[in-house]
Order: sequence, then structure tokens, then C-alpha cells
Amino acid sequence: MVELKAEEVGVKKVIHNSLDDCDLFVLKGEGEEEYLLFLYKGKVTYFKVMPPFPGRWDCYDALYSPWGLYGFVFNETQLSAKVKEKLEELRRVVKGL
Repeated sequence: MVELKAEEVGVKKVIHNSLDDCDLFVLKGEGEEEYLLFLYKGKVTYFKVMPPFPGRWDCYDALYSPWGLYGFVFNETQLSAKVKEKLEELRRVVKGL
């Protein structure tokens, strides 16, 4: 099981959910700030970080949602740093809207 620590990714709280085809992490920041992180494992480990979307949060719908940023890691020790990097970029984009 993959574990993400809130302080390592730059949020206040991380809530983990194991789904059928991926792991879902709800990343809670300041106030109402909230992001979803879908983690997919196979030959290559990759993730998608995105704002919450209406409806059911599942692995398939997240892949085809047009919002969010993808990241790829070659070992799980890189995961927190890569997630933090993509999350910071997404925050800049969302604040600019």
C-alpha cells in the first residue's frame, strides 16, 4: 500500500481510498481547497491530480476527465515529490482562473 504524508505533498490532510483499479487520495488544503489524486500501478506507476468533479469518483472517469495533470514515477520514493510538483502547478492554474 502506498502512503502519502500530508506535509510531504503540501496539504493539511490526506484521505486514502482503495478502489478497484487505482488508489484515490483526497488532498485537503487550506479552507475549502480540495484536490483528487488517482494513483495507477502497473508496469509504470502514474497518477493524475485534479480538482474534484461532480458525480462518482472512480478510476475510469478520472482518466478521461479533461481537467488535471498527469505525473509518472519510476519508483515510489519519488511519488511525494512528483505529486507536490504537479499539485503546485495545478494550484497556480486554478488561482489564475
